Amino acid sequence: MPSRPRPLAWGREGPHWNGDGSGMGGTPLIELYIIYRKAAAIAQKHGLKIVRSLVGSYIISLEMAGTSITVLRANDELVGYWDAPVKTPALCWGD
Repeated sequence: MPSRPRPLAWGREGPHWNGDGSGMGGTPLIELYIIYRKAAAIAQKHGLKIVRSLVGSYIISLEMAGTSITVLRANDELVGYWDAPVKTPALCWGD
């Protein structure tokens, strides 16, 4: 039987947030940055502290116009996983 997930510890400053803006393949990158900037401003207005972000065409649908915004609540542990080295065809950062 799988173990139950443990509750997340949110740290002293409260939760962190990771904001991602992904195009569907046909949306120009400049438009994705404009949309993300607006979404980040709305998040900040509501007191959310975005500590990591990713903007680009990562989840695509054959040159379809449009975008998706994902906001993930993340503690220090999850931010550490985000910062870990990644080597895939779509993403590559770290060692």
